[in-house]
Amino acid sequence: MNKDYLHKYLVLKRQARVITVFSTNTVRKYCRGLKLISPTATAAMGRLISATLMMGSTLKGNERIMVTVDGGGKIGPIRAESDAFGNVRAFASNPEATAPLNEYGNLNVSELVGNDGYLQVRKQLNMKEPFIGTCELVSGEIGEDISYYYGTSEQTPTIVALGVLLNKDGTCKQAGGFLIQLLPNASQEAYDFLDKILHEVKSVSKLITEAKSSDNLVYKLFDEAELLFEYPCHYKCTCSITKTKALLTQLSKDELNEDIAKGEGLDVTCNFCGKVYHIDTNGLKKVLEMKEKRLFNIK
Repeated sequence: MNKDYLHKYLVLKRQARVITVFSTNTVRKYCRGLKLISPTATAAMGRLISATLMMGSTLKGNERIMVTVDGGGKIGPIRAESDAFGNVRAFASNPEATAPLNEYGNLNVSELVGNDGYLQVRKQLNMKEPFIGTCELVSGEIGEDISYYYGTSEQTPTIVALGVLLNKDGTCKQAGGFLIQLLPNASQEAYDFLDKILHEVKSVSKLITEAKSSDNLVYKLFDEAELLFEYPCHYKCTCSITKTKALLTQLSKDELNEDIAKGEGLDVTCNFCGKVYHIDTNGLKKVLEMKEKRLFNIK
């Protein structure tokens, strides 16, 4: 399958929903936008991108979700943002950071991310104020942390399993995962079945490699599944010159006047895609006017 896809199903006699995603090309595009990214950072960001895509699939219309993980590790704060249509973008504070292999000789995502910190989920819903939920990190493995978030902040029993398989040169070979949530009508048998899955799935990377596609992944876990919807996934940044100017209104008047006086304009680089926006002197003057008139509104 050349394109990345996300699928959503009902399983266990409509007692649970399952979201599966293959995000290989999406993760590759994110990595191509960076000058340098370590193999362990590729694994960490691949997991976060897959998870945020699946979480975004629960939204509607123009709603958006941003997931931030700050565990105090070498990679620094990382975040990913997705909408309800399979578009995602991501950012790592220090993508070049590395960590020694773990005791099993595998990439140590937990060490790179750290587990002394928090996970925050910010949902921009169709309301004035966004919904913000936060929980402490339990492992830094990302999947376990998001599962814990759902259980504590949204009181929804959830399994989030993520996998990223790398090529020998450290590039992404395969990325994806699944999210299983029990619905309010779930029986004890459904709880027991999820507990069985939790203990039986040892390697998500191996599972997604064997499945070969998002629509096959669910049948590696369940005998029957009712498809609700599917759509392709993409790495797509939402930055623009308008949003860049709006962000510059956060500078103080003194800072803006100082940049205007230099007469050189200002270059602003998008953290998510690396695109550089040049705001000339006249543009900075307009930013100052926006600030004074309070005409900015960042979404």
